[in-house]
Amino acid sequence: ALAMIAWAVQAEQNSLAERRRLQLRTAFMSAKQEELRHYVALALSTVSPIYNLGRDDESTKKQVMQRLANLDYGPDGYFFLYNLEGVNLMHPRQPELVGRNLIEMRDSGGEPTIRMLLERARSGGGFVVYRWRKPSKQVETPKLGYVTVLERWGWMIGTGLYLDDIDEFTQ
Repeated sequence: ALAMIAWAVQAEQNSLAERRRLQLRTAFMSAKQEELRHYVALALSTVSPIYNLGRDDESTKKQVMQRLANLDYGPDGYFFLYNLEGVNLMHPRQPELVGRNLIEMRDSGGEPTIRMLLERARSGGGFVVYRWRKPSKQVETPKLGYVTVLERWGWMIGTGLYLDDIDEFTQ
């Protein structure tokens, strides 16, 4: 009887621990989502004075790109730009990607990363979880991205937060 009670108590403890872990993960993800919304709002407010002038010349576009390239938040926090066909227009941490069409690129899990981001942007914007190389560690890591579109120019603007810290904390 004592063994059965001990087993039941242990099973209940394991169940409670798992529920707590899931609650923590959900809370962290919610906080990361809110943080990303704020970062994209900041980026849009930074470029809106130029974008809203209604000019579509290359000089104006380069000015917006430069502002976004300079707008970062820590070693792994940056903004990226793609056109809606999948060509990378600006990536401050991986400049070797600029000018390349990455629509068919897949992450290590086989997911079409850029295609997923573009689909989300075209459908009104939002979140996508994918894997990307984390600049500070130079290793592919899960990432929560948030994207939206600059409709007139046919650009997707986005940013993301790496999720390895959540995974480490909630294990």
